Amino acid sequence: MVDLDPTDQGILYLLQQDARNNTTSGIGEQVGVSSTTVGNRISKLEENALLNSDLIRRYH
Repeated sequence: MVDLDPTDQGILYLLQQDARNNTTSGIGEQVGVSSTTVGNRISKLEENALLNSDLIRRYH
């Protein structure tokens, strides 16, 4: 199990709402971090999904 901090939780929430139309800049503004941080966090979450935590399976 992966321990998610409030930033990761916010990113995942926004991706669940509309992954295709949310940009890293927009997500960053909403959760209070830079777009680079959002991109890095998403990459880590996707990496964890590959390691069986199933945080992010696909975007649709």
